[in-house]
Amino acid sequence: MMKYFILLAMTIASCGEEPIEECPCYADLQYPIYKGCEEGTVYDLNNGCSVEAIYKQIYKAIKYPPEAREDSIQGTVAVTFDIYEDGSLGNYAAPYDTLGYGLAEAAINAVKTLNERGYCPARENCAPVIFNYTLPIKFVLQ
Repeated sequence: MMKYFILLAMTIASCGEEPIEECPCYADLQYPIYKGCEEGTVYDLNNGCSVEAIYKQIYKAIKYPPEAREDSIQGTVAVTFDIYEDGSLGNYAAPYDTLGYGLAEAAINAVKTLNERGYCPARENCAPVIFNYTLPIKFVLQ
């Protein structure tokens, strides 16, 4: 049903009508949504493809540091960052880096690649607001 609506919306938009807003306000308080779904998606509360796309992008971009690989270091790094009103990212940090070996830097560099597509911003009363996001990234040797 959702795909049908998206196709219908794209068809209407391509027929000379006003374009559909990619990131509409749908709730008084809404979390940011990563714009990693297929082209033409109208983002709302039910965009499960967004979460999947976040990790797909991160694990495509991540580079396991050679020293960590050599010493078989595995674990989770929590990366914090801000999502600004325009959907861009900044203020990256890994405040609780206990693993060392460059894993925090590798995680932050991978998270920075989310800026390529950006986010629909968080909203409060439909006004875009800054949102602090924490994303756990697992490093597992295979």
